Amino acid sequence: MLKYSIHIIFFIFSFILISCEDTVQSEVSQIVVEGYIDDGKFPIVFVTKAIPLTSETQELDIMDYCIRWAKVSINDGKDEVILTGKWDDGYFPPYIYTTTHLRGIENNKYTITVEYDNFKATATTTIPSKPTVDSIKIIPTEVDSLCQIKLCITDNPNEKNFYKIFVKKRTNKYNKQWLSSYLGIVSDEVLNSSNEILVNQASYILDTKDFTPHFSYDDIITIKFAEVDEAAYKFWNDYENQTSFSKNPLFPLSENLETNIDGGFGYWYGCNAVYIDLSLKKYKGKETVIPITSNNGVTITPQE
Repeated sequence: MLKYSIHIIFFIFSFILISCEDTVQSEVSQIVVEGYIDDGKFPIVFVTKAIPLTSETQELDIMDYCIRWAKVSINDGKDEVILTGKWDDGYFPPYIYTTTHLRGIENNKYTITVEYDNFKATATTTIPSKPTVDSIKIIPTEVDSLCQIKLCITDNPNEKNFYKIFVKKRTNKYNKQWLSSYLGIVSDEVLNSSNEILVNQASYILDTKDFTPHFSYDDIITIKFAEVDEAAYKFWNDYENQTSFSKNPLFPLSENLETNIDGGFGYWYGCNAVYIDLSLKKYKGKETVIPITSNNGVTITPQE
């Protein structure tokens, strides 16, 4: 019997299948930890239970599977901080663990521990260096209302680097939630000489509309271009491969996803990102290259 957990970072009803068993033991639930810590920002962690995949799950109440009384702590090698669980409508599900007493610092190591009932899950990550974006390309498509976006980056050829792209639209109901760009995980081993990376829209498994990876010129978006560690790369790459190429679009995953959580499923990773705000309407109908003149890691404002 397949099992899955509601996956926090994606939109409603994106699923992680996490194990395959012959029988469902209803009295036993696996813990799923989904958390990240950005350079200069507070950690965000979601804790849920795995859900047995049966016909009854079609009418499930997702909030029944959110764990709201876990002990979540983070150790940075000097101090340990216990996170506070709180309701936050900016995310889905709208319950997170976070703290204002700890910000991520580049190259620092962070160990998370999650304790709930008889479960104890741990993982360790390090925040990598910040990526460098040199310019942005906005390219018209054959459909005059749509465009492509590419990032031109500087990649260090002497290092093994992994990049993850998230997008956020001004119209997103969950206005704090970063959605994963479709096929938005890249190892620098596959970069060509131009070091260009395509930015796609987020895709939703249960979206009833025909999906296009391109953006509308009406979109006002923020792109989060992050460097992540290898553990995060393996998780997101696994997820992208299985959701993109599975024959079943509703429940596409058939085996465990990569995880760095000892004692549970999910992920805990550090990332270092640059943020690019774009209002696309002004670029309609023309190919445009926008050079980046400031790359301080907080917010990049394209210079026209």
